[in-house]
Amino acid sequence: MQGGAVSEQLGSSQLPAQRGYRDGTTDGLQQRYRSGSFQANATENYQKADRGYSDSSGALSEYKQAYREAYCNGYQQGYYSETEKIETANISGANEPE
Repeated sequence: MQGGAVSEQLGSSQLPAQRGYRDGTTDGLQQRYRSGSFQANATENYQKADRGYSDSSGALSEYKQAYREAYCNGYQQGYYSETEKIETANISGANEPE
């Protein structure tokens, strides 16, 4: 039954990772447009890291860890990447549930 536990663990980290990446991309892009410095860990979304969390999402500490890791990746993508690539990625993920 180890395979079931692994897939359950992957499933429980997938939602916060998706949300974290999307939020990080948005915040990084906004920070770049404001000519601000790269400060992923200074944003409200990073510090709270609980957007979309519910009791059914598992342990809050694990949710926050998965969210923050993905958020940092997304923030870096938004801050440094070409805008067209980001807009395409956001459009393709726009129908994901909140």
